[in-house]
Amino acid sequence: MLRSAGPVLLLLLAVTAAQSPNCDIGQPEALSDCVKQLLEGLRNDVHQSSDPLRLPGSTKQDGRVTTTVSDILIHGLSAYNIDHLNVAFPEGGTRLNVQATISWPRLRGNVHARAKAERRIWRKKLRASASADVEVRVSHPVGSLDVVLEINVHPNGTIAARPLNTAVSVTLGDIDVDVHIGGLGGIVNRLIGDPVSKIATAVAEHNWKRSWRAKAERKAKEALEKAIVEKLGVQLSELLHV
Repeated sequence: MLRSAGPVLLLLLAVTAAQSPNCDIGQPEALSDCVKQLLEGLRNDVHQSSDPLRLPGSTKQDGRVTTTVSDILIHGLSAYNIDHLNVAFPEGGTRLNVQATISWPRLRGNVHARAKAERRIWRKKLRASASADVEVRVSHPVGSLDVVLEINVHPNGTIAARPLNTAVSVTLGDIDVDVHIGGLGGIVNRLIGDPVSKIATAVAEHNWKRSWRAKAERKAKEALEKAIVEKLGVQLSELLHV
């Protein structure tokens, strides 16, 4: 009996975990929890389309120092949280209004940077290069979400939900940068002119402000909007009841 109880308990736990949310139109709190659960359930769709986000590399020439960044990955666009959510369904109305605030607590980036320099000393040309792995942490990544769904009650009692307007806004703050350098001697820093860690940090901050931030914001917005349009109405239609 004890041996057979294990699988039975696991099955009961799985069934309990998989229970559908209460999407009762007449209960605002239950409906809010339902929509929040469905929105957070779209993380896998966002993950498949945009996480990690790969960005193109670039090369920058600054005097005699050439810096190249590559293998640029932004992680965590799908690891969003719905922090606050409100729904409004005016009595007798046919539209469900959803407003929410969003955060991305685990948003970070990884970049490989390489600096090369050439310098002539006493008629002898010396070359130096150093590479670094750069980790970027994004501060205050927040956003908002506004969705309007059309609600139709069919003669057979079923309810259909269809997104009419979907708008997601994303605002990513500045970055904190950690640089990890291996096998670097002092001669390299002297030839390049600045500590390699300082160069890598400056390059990461420059690229973040110039293009990386905007691309990450746009991709997070597009991926979540797409998932909402394609999935939220379908899922709500299966769960809404009065």
